[in-house]
Amino acid sequence: GPRHLTLLRRLCNEADALGDLIADATIAAVAAEHGCEVVTLDRDFARFESVRHRRPIAP
Repeated sequence: GPRHLTLLRRLCNEADALGDLIADATIAAVAAEHGCEVVTLDRDFARFESVRHRRPIAP
């Protein structure tokens, strides 16, 4: 969306993102732009404090 690059830049700065973390920041930016929560087993998403995230419930 129209705010994606702004959000991505902010998230990369917030988490000092390099390498693989940039892909996570991209996903987080899409979620943030659409008001969604990221549900993931990837603990790196905790580095994006401004994005709602949680771990899925175990079966």
